[in-house]
Amino acid sequence: MQFLCIVFHGVGLPDQPGGIRQTEVPTDSGGGIPAGCDMRVWCRGAVCAAIAMLMSVAAGRAQVTGERPPPLPPRAEVPGVISALAPLLLPKILQDDYLLRDYLRSEEFASVRRRFGDVYAVDFIYAEAERLSWNNTYEALLIAFLAVMDHSKVGVRLPALGPILWFPLTSEFGDDCEQRLRGLPRRLYADTPRGIAGDRDKLQHFFGSAFLTYLFDSAEAADRVGNSVEWWEDLLIVGGVSDPRDVRANRQGQEWALRLREDADARPSAVFMAPLQERRENQESIREGAEAP
Repeated sequence: MQFLCIVFHGVGLPDQPGGIRQTEVPTDSGGGIPAGCDMRVWCRGAVCAAIAMLMSVAAGRAQVTGERPPPLPPRAEVPGVISALAPLLLPKILQDDYLLRDYLRSEEFASVRRRFGDVYAVDFIYAEAERLSWNNTYEALLIAFLAVMDHSKVGVRLPALGPILWFPLTSEFGDDCEQRLRGLPRRLYADTPRGIAGDRDKLQHFFGSAFLTYLFDSAEAADRVGNSVEWWEDLLIVGGVSDPRDVRANRQGQEWALRLREDADARPSAVFMAPLQERRENQESIREGAEAP
């Protein structure tokens, strides 16, 4: 009750993020309600505290937990020659993929999700992928795509025959795969569906499309590949459906990859949080301005 009155009277303002300034508040002889805090004031304070609690719960369910992006770990200083070698070493790529999957299962990453929200957690996935890949963007995008795969295997079906072939997508044990999937960010959009899976499958579309865009330096090429995958998925993949929300994730990955071409510090969260239509209009206006005589 003492805390409620402190909140209501504005005492104990935060000195720094996550901290409350300790202020001495005199209490009555009972030690419960601060001196000078009558029942009406206490009730108003209780209402304010309840509203704050509801807002906190809502923020935990939303895409982000703060207005400013959280600070990421500093990028390691890696010589350019060493960085260029990273994608040429197949054993390293396999090891980095394994380590990134292990990071997604870790309590460290779970703490990131709880503290900053799922959208900003995607930034940390790429930051860790970049660290593991010696700052090589090609490998970082590739292992990020592999690490967020939403299935352990994929089945191919044929009309009138049904499922006939199954291909493994991971070498993980079943329990490890389930733990990794539970650890993936899943609340990425305002229209994220309810349920334990949410939009975690959109991460593979996002990072896969980003990798193709960065590889070919072309959003159009990645878009053609993405649309083809959607068409074949609906036709031949067991449980696959053509989903316009997958296409949205593909195009957001394309845009982020193009930003990475200009700025190595570009964050995935920036494109998740901006309206897609607004971004398309801005790109068209920039393109028209560049083509004007």
